[in-house]
Amino acid sequence: MGGVLATYTYITPLFTDRAGVPAGSRPPGPVVFGLGDLGGTAIGGRLGDRYSMAIADEHQTALNRADLA
Repeated sequence: MGGVLATYTYITPLFTDRAGVPAGSRPPGPVVFGLGDLGGTAIGGRLGDRYSMAIADEHQTALNRADLA
């Protein structure tokens, strides 16, 4: 929960200071981020429930290959 709060805290200044987004356009940014976060959590949760062992095995294999490289 703290990571999401930090993201929302820092995302608005990043929009205005770094990206040059006008101040009036800021409110849709966190809304879009939140919708993406919600969708990613829902899809990731369903995929994790369905393919948890296969994904865990592939992830471990990729980590092992990275360690050997």
